[in-house]
Amino acid sequence: MLDHIDAKGEHEYAVHFHVAPGIDATLHRGSGRLEAHKASTTLDIVYPERQGLWNVADGLVSPCYGAKVTAPHGTYSLRTAGPAVLLSVLFPRDTDELPPEIRKLNPGRGKGLVVATSRFRDFVLWSGDAVASEGLHAVDFEWVWMRRSAGDRLLERAVFLHGTCVSSDEIEVITERPVEFAAISVQDRTLSIDVFPSVGFRIRPPVNIDRVLVNGRMHATGTGATVNIMPRLDMQRDQTDRCRRVRH
Repeated sequence: MLDHIDAKGEHEYAVHFHVAPGIDATLHRGSGRLEAHKASTTLDIVYPERQGLWNVADGLVSPCYGAKVTAPHGTYSLRTAGPAVLLSVLFPRDTDELPPEIRKLNPGRGKGLVVATSRFRDFVLWSGDAVASEGLHAVDFEWVWMRRSAGDRLLERAVFLHGTCVSSDEIEVITERPVEFAAISVQDRTLSIDVFPSVGFRIRPPVNIDRVLVNGRMHATGTGATVNIMPRLDMQRDQTDRCRRVRH
């Protein structure tokens, strides 16, 4: 989560997290992590840049009109001058699962981080530049999320928002004009990509991919080959969505 605060001069900022009644909240000061948990479910709230300080105390919530109930209240606060950008991670997990390792990146501009668990490794970038340490060579998308497997670090999923180009060690997507999103999933040597709006684009899939499924249409590919996709001119995406709701 990314909070943008536009201001001049020096101000005290506070972000409040009201926890529901019956939920335990524990502050781990060493890692700067607020842990809310009940039974077998845990939510971690982390500010990886460590700009401010956490405080946890009893607060009041109103589950219905005219009622007040005591519940944990977490506050993350800092004092700084000028505009502020606060980066936080909200991570749900099973209670018997270890909390994720969260590492801040330095993409030159914007924000970037890595969230790693025993099951996967997520790379997230907001309005950032290329990050060589993560195999990202070029990007103009406003938001990038890439999930790789924990062991061999093969691409499993990715989402790119508002842009035209992303190029990494394992994949490259270049659209002919800006798109709102491109969503990718990989399974059984098939890469599925959904692009909106429908535009022409070029994709270089990972080397372990044999087939590329584009907005529901299959395209065969060779190992490491680039696939050029032309948009369908006969039917727009909104027309396709309407067709799904028509009974034949």
